[in-house]
Amino acid sequence: MDNARKVFDSMLEKDLIAWNALISGHSLDEEDIEAVRLLPSIHKFGVGFNQTTLSTALKSIAKLQAIDSSSSMHMEKADMFKKRRENLKIARQLKCIKEG
Repeated sequence: MDNARKVFDSMLEKDLIAWNALISGHSLDEEDIEAVRLLPSIHKFGVGFNQTTLSTALKSIAKLQAIDSSSSMHMEKADMFKKRRENLKIARQLKCIKEG
């Protein structure tokens, strides 16, 4: 993508096809944050959007949301495991006090 970006940046006139190619390339390379970050630039340069632009951007946004949700679930599981370990530790300590 680095070479593609250099070519894109060197273009004097960037039409919608060029923007869509760049966004799609980032999305296909799993660079979804960069793909989404390009959307305001299209508007800034007055190029506009089409169905391809929006479907590619939505795909990248969905992938980012899935990653975020997955990370949240992982953190919740880790917190539950940590709390369970702490509860077992407390239970052992209580058992020792009761027996002692």
